[in-house]
Amino acid sequence: MEVFFDNEGLEKSLNQFTEQELIDLRVKNNWHQDKREYFTTLNKELEKRGYSFRFDENNGTFYGKGETYFEVKKVNEWQKYIIEKAEGSLIYTLETPEEKIETLVSNFQLLETESNHIKGSLSDIYLHFTKILHPEFKQIVRLSPTEEFYHHNLVAATKIRFFPIVDIGRTIYLFREETENKLIPIGYAIYIPD
Repeated sequence: MEVFFDNEGLEKSLNQFTEQELIDLRVKNNWHQDKREYFTTLNKELEKRGYSFRFDENNGTFYGKGETYFEVKKVNEWQKYIIEKAEGSLIYTLETPEEKIETLVSNFQLLETESNHIKGSLSDIYLHFTKILHPEFKQIVRLSPTEEFYHHNLVAATKIRFFPIVDIGRTIYLFREETENKLIPIGYAIYIPD
């Protein structure tokens, strides 16, 4: 999978969801400033720990590449499933005009939430042809083989279309804003199947 953080691509990725789906997911409307604040906070944490990598759209390009792994189990009900395990890792790369390349590794692990329980209704499959998955992941930043820190959780919202063919859309990464309990878009993933 490849992960990007540019606003243009993020807006395009958000457009795959209907207005009602974004409301149901609690995605904040005016999210640009909150996204900047999210990365500012993360950069301050990296600086505090003496790490030079920065998520900085103004001083270069940053992106991530990695893998994700899901285990889904069918439950003894019609069209009901549970995400039993999901984990992965990303290597973030920052490329600057001075041709300086820096990297940062993060791992993510599935959190136990109600969103791990997936139920597909007849309406989802035969009328709307879509289902949105939105599990939540614990984000662990790995600074070295022996040093890591748990900084925050992210919701990974993915829209799956069933008709005319099965299509897994881009995944939107959302950070939970505590004050309003809204989700702030901070990045998106494009999956490249093996």
